Amino acid sequence: MLFVVLTFVLYRIEATASAPVIPMGLFGRPRVVAGFISGFCVQFALMAGVTYLPRLLQESMGIAAASSGAALIPMTLALMFGSNVSGALFRKSGRLRAIALTSSSLVLAAATAFIVRAQGLTAPSVTLLATALGLGVGVGMPVSNLSAQTGADARDAGKATSTAMFLGDLAEPYPPLCAECLPLSHPLLVPRGRFAPCLRLRWWALLRRYLLQEEFRPK
Repeated sequence: MLFVVLTFVLYRIEATASAPVIPMGLFGRPRVVAGFISGFCVQFALMAGVTYLPRLLQESMGIAAASSGAALIPMTLALMFGSNVSGALFRKSGRLRAIALTSSSLVLAAATAFIVRAQGLTAPSVTLLATALGLGVGVGMPVSNLSAQTGADARDAGKATSTAMFLGDLAEPYPPLCAECLPLSHPLLVPRGRFAPCLRLRWWALLRRYLLQEEFRPK
């Protein structure tokens, strides 16, 4: 409810501003909106992987923290590789939709495999699936900014890019909060009535820590 109210307030302020920070006209352009959504989803998938997988490896499989980090290095390398390849392909062909579909397919396939094989995962299979997830995220990373930039007017390209990055950052808090409330044995087998209270508790802890940091921050 609070999100809806604040969104409406933001709309009213930006729609009447002479020099808006976020031009409301951007949300009337399908290509720009697609970039915004893509950025949010890609960042969500990335944060879900980097927060849940170490917990899975360490707490469920008993792997040491250093070994857990080493097992996820291929994911980082695949992310970097996919991002560079994606940018190069766009410069060569200009086919942004095909790149976005490839990214979505890879992320969805990796996530589905994690769910289907959750009870039979081993450390090597986690590394393999994490690498596929990292590749999909890497391929999709440039899509958000490129879609926003090419879909907006030249005068709004900078604002479209910053808005795409801002909306991507909005996805960061949710996966860590959810990951701490999910069981390690099977991510879909959440005891009824426990997930929502756990999530609310995590949100309150995060908010309380932020407020305390604000209170005791040196001026």
